[in-house]
Amino acid sequence: MNRRPEPTTFIAITPTMRQLIENVVEDLMLLLDEIDGDPDMEELDMSADGG
Repeated sequence: MNRRPEPTTFIAITPTMRQLIENVVEDLMLLLDEIDGDPDMEELDMSADGG
């Protein structure tokens, strides 16, 4: 019932793997910018600045 889960296996992140991950994240952000229409437009949170 309270059996411990199997240990997690982690993969080594080489500089090449890190660069690939970074590229994918950047590409996904660019895709979202294309979908949203204005890549530089940020949502305004009026509560954050008190206004």
